[in-house]
Amino acid sequence: MAYTPLEDSAIQQLARSVAAYDDQAKALATIKKYESTMSWQQSESGTLLIKTDANGTVHQLGPKTDRLVGVHRRYVDAQLAARQALAACSEEVRICQNLNRTTGANRVDPIVIRILNEFQASGLGGFCKVIGTYALYAYEAAAGVTFDPATTATNDVDVLLDVQQRMRLVRELGAAGGSMIQLLQRVDSTFERDEEQKESAKNEDGFAVDFLRRKEPGDSEPFSVSDNDGDIYPVQAENAQLFLNSPVFERIVIGVDGSMARMRTVDPRVFVKFKRWMSGLEKREFIKRGRDRNQADAVEQLLNDGLLQSALEP
Repeated sequence: MAYTPLEDSAIQQLARSVAAYDDQAKALATIKKYESTMSWQQSESGTLLIKTDANGTVHQLGPKTDRLVGVHRRYVDAQLAARQALAACSEEVRICQNLNRTTGANRVDPIVIRILNEFQASGLGGFCKVIGTYALYAYEAAAGVTFDPATTATNDVDVLLDVQQRMRLVRELGAAGGSMIQLLQRVDSTFERDEEQKESAKNEDGFAVDFLRRKEPGDSEPFSVSDNDGDIYPVQAENAQLFLNSPVFERIVIGVDGSMARMRTVDPRVFVKFKRWMSGLEKREFIKRGRDRNQADAVEQLLNDGLLQSALEP
């Protein structure tokens, strides 16, 4: 068997953790609606209701009336409720993270968890898909199993960028801090671009984040992911269009330290198809071809056993 089922207690804890993470995400989305402050201020014309946005923009909502008194009260009450809900959800996440450390489902290198959370917090989640070996952890979490160490062994994570939305990506990167390297350095200050392979960023421990993009006809010129000097140059990946056209497959994955993140990857049937194709490439190293085949077999077995669901027809 290519996988080992998690114990019932681990599956129950995984379900609790997923619910806690999702509830916290909803609470964070709700509280964003109440980032502004609303207060009464005295002016020459009387008492005014002032709304100040998080970016400092000030709006005069009008002089004090019964209607605006109600508006102010409802806003303040809703803001307080949102803060209390977030605090409760965050406490549940903290408890789950502590419990996750001994479940057996805590499988992912914590640095990958931090990178995924940074992508999400910076508004880049929709531009990035985890592909390659690390996608296996999303399939594990969905199926309630673990693969053997040889199947999941890797010291890098592959991230496919949707450069069809390059202008939006550059805009979001600018708002998030300027460049992909700077974003990764917020996770680990030792990340630097690999000057021999400019699609990669490596930290002092040798862990690499490799960025890929789809191969376009007639597209041979490399380009930076942002307008900043020294940033990542995503490399063209053969057959990457298969990934970009795939239905998105998302799961909460758990780090070795109990931390959690949402992993966005590709449909498992697409993963199997791509790994089968990779395993047949004669120019690819023999050992890697064998691992590609084993990974395809492992995910296909989950599909065949009904433990993993695909949005695509067999």
